[in-house]
Amino acid sequence: MGVNDRLPAAFRERMEELLGSDGPRFFASYASPAERALFVPAGRCAEAFERICPFPVERIPYLPGAYRFDCPSPGNQPLHHAGAFYVQDPSAMATVSAAPLRSGMKCLDLCAAPGGKSVQLASGVGCYDGGAGFLVSNEIQLARCKVLCGNLERMGFANLLVTNADAKRVAAWYPSFFDLVLVDAPCSGEGMFRKDPAAVAEWSPSAPAYCAKRQATLLAEAAKTVAPGGYLLYSTCTFAPEENERVVFDFLDAHPAFAPCDVPEALCAVTAAGVGLPSARRWYPHIAPGEGQFFALLQRTPGGEPVAPLPPFPDARLPLTAEEAYAVQEFLADTLLSYADLSLCALGRARRIAVCPFPVPPENVFAAGVTLGTVEKGRLVPHHQFFKAFSGRFLRKIELSPGDPRVAAYLSGAEIPLDSPAHLSGAETPCAGPASGWAVVTLAGLPLGGAKLSNGVAKNHYPKGLRIHV
Repeated sequence: MGVNDRLPAAFRERMEELLGSDGPRFFASYASPAERALFVPAGRCAEAFERICPFPVERIPYLPGAYRFDCPSPGNQPLHHAGAFYVQDPSAMATVSAAPLRSGMKCLDLCAAPGGKSVQLASGVGCYDGGAGFLVSNEIQLARCKVLCGNLERMGFANLLVTNADAKRVAAWYPSFFDLVLVDAPCSGEGMFRKDPAAVAEWSPSAPAYCAKRQATLLAEAAKTVAPGGYLLYSTCTFAPEENERVVFDFLDAHPAFAPCDVPEALCAVTAAGVGLPSARRWYPHIAPGEGQFFALLQRTPGGEPVAPLPPFPDARLPLTAEEAYAVQEFLADTLLSYADLSLCALGRARRIAVCPFPVPPENVFAAGVTLGTVEKGRLVPHHQFFKAFSGRFLRKIELSPGDPRVAAYLSGAEIPLDSPAHLSGAETPCAGPASGWAVVTLAGLPLGGAKLSNGVAKNHYPKGLRIHV
């Protein structure tokens, strides 16, 4: 049975009325396979990606950093493990592409899992080591928060906070604080019908009205966190006007400090205008490859109350004990080229050692900054995120190229033999004799993970849960 045969009658009738003469093209698009694309973050391997990618890719000109691709299992690709790209529906990428991102912005992704839009935001504002951007990536469902955290860790970001809180709590933490807030709201999922049969089965005629109530609440709480002059970006993956334009109209009526903004012309060329709201955009699968998306960019009037310099909550960062400080100092001096600028702290009862230059809320925090590791028996045991986020600072690097058989060996958990000092780089002087100490393993300059050098081999520290079978 094809997708068109499974579409609910009420949905079909509404879309025929909404699209008019475009209706046949819309329904015909459902006979084609669902679209997939990948996003390559700026500042990583963006310029070299087309050259080093082992499978065919084609740039999508109206979506920055986006490519169509031909690969049956992109998640198994070594470059995926290295954080070179994130697989995402093209229409979903369009939402963040509508935002006026710039380096150094403070952003909130309120409904963030599984993380594709957070990856775009973090890339766009510079959340890497040495960058000035800051992102709070929030997800209320704990299981989805774990997936979110893993995806952001894989991409090697540093300046971000992953929280597991409801919208009201986030609003209380960050009043008038963010330059841009994204609400990619839970919805009736009509834009998922082609690729997810469960979305069709779960839909009902009452679903849009039910979802709209929750969306209105999320948008109202999110608005409290937007700084004067900042932006509020609202999106769904549904076509229902009551979840899209109606929610925006009701919000604007209740929040006169916000006004609609136009989005880039490149996006307008591949989307349809919102129903009664031309600045909002609708992504339809019969206009451009992708599933379905609605997005509207709003801006808060500049002026009025000042931008909050710091959030008002008590900071949960803890100072290091003398034992911890000694162990961390000893570890960093032997591992990194530079570390004096790192803001070190301990977090939680487990006292995870982290690099975290921003205040941390007292509860509902899943991850903050970059976890260095934990101090055990006077030594720091490094965390996988440390290698992913700080690879550019390492004294020792095992630099591998695409196609090198040692890449697959490393990702499967095997040791890597060090036949000569040529396998190592990064130190100011060449390694002489047997190398020892912690190293980062890189692929095309991107970090895969860590290794402990000893007796002519690199002992594998790639997490067991991420390893692949070869």
